[in-house]
Amino acid sequence: MIYSVYLIDDEPMAIEELKRQIPWQQYGMQVVGSQTSPQDGLKEATLIKPHAIFSDMKMPGMNGIQLAQALHNSLPNSKVIIVSAWSEFDYARQALREGCFDYLLKPLKESEYGPTLQRLFNHLAQKSPAALPTDGSPLEEILNYIRANFSQRITLSTLSDQFHISQNTICSYFNRYMRTTFVSFLTDLRMKEAEKLLSQTSLSIKEIAAYSGYDDYFYFCRVFQRQFSCTPTQLRLKMKQERGANE
Repeated sequence: MIYSVYLIDDEPMAIEELKRQIPWQQYGMQVVGSQTSPQDGLKEATLIKPHAIFSDMKMPGMNGIQLAQALHNSLPNSKVIIVSAWSEFDYARQALREGCFDYLLKPLKESEYGPTLQRLFNHLAQKSPAALPTDGSPLEEILNYIRANFSQRITLSTLSDQFHISQNTICSYFNRYMRTTFVSFLTDLRMKEAEKLLSQTSLSIKEIAAYSGYDDYFYFCRVFQRQFSCTPTQLRLKMKQERGANE
């Protein structure tokens, strides 16, 4: 299942940047509408009933907190995420008090919006009925291909070209049958490989990042720390100490 997303920001360029910058499809989502007026956005979103609404904080006539309050009244099942250039803690605290799902800061970075979108997908998927693969589904072939090539650069586009299936269909396979996203599945494989290499080899962290499919060493470290709540060096040391204690 592809989850619907609605965007509200008083700056048209900000909306276009959100549409262009975030690979929504890879996170099992699709933008179904947008508005530069919070009042008009509230009306339209109430009709569309999207799964999630991403809103700016400071807008004329109605700020993000006021909009979130109105959305929670009219769309109690929709999740509201504030996307703001304002980093004041009070704004974030107000947003979370009003039941907003998260508070993201502009300019958006994948290391920040990625976990939020994955958490949002997981939350929405828990409320959706599970589906079983149909006969003839190429999902297993796709999964085997990813497992064999996860250290290489794999995107929805490369999978689409490899299996002659649309990117949207591939996303649907992951969402419906795996109850996860393509990005999350690939990340889990890469992190398991990194964990194994840390434990079983003396390769440098940079080499392990490359073997695990990450060209950017610093991005690898951020993803790793998010996955394991520690740095690669810290986990290697911990595993070494545990082995020593068991000998």
